[in-house]
Amino acid sequence: MENDKIEDNQTLFDEKTAAAILSVSYDTLRKRIRPRRLIAHVRIANSVRYTMKDLNAYIAKCRVKAVN
Repeated sequence: MENDKIEDNQTLFDEKTAAAILSVSYDTLRKRIRPRRLIAHVRIANSVRYTMKDLNAYIAKCRVKAVN
């Protein structure tokens, strides 16, 4: 499916593309949005889309800092 665009030209990625960006399976991505809404997303009708900003925010939230 082609990526959708919103007014400010921010690309919206479908779930399979977002899963690839995060290096997780499609099923893992779906599990992460359902119970606690761990990844911000946009719902358009029955479709779920992700912005790169939201994916990067999730990656940053998962980052483990090194102990000095």
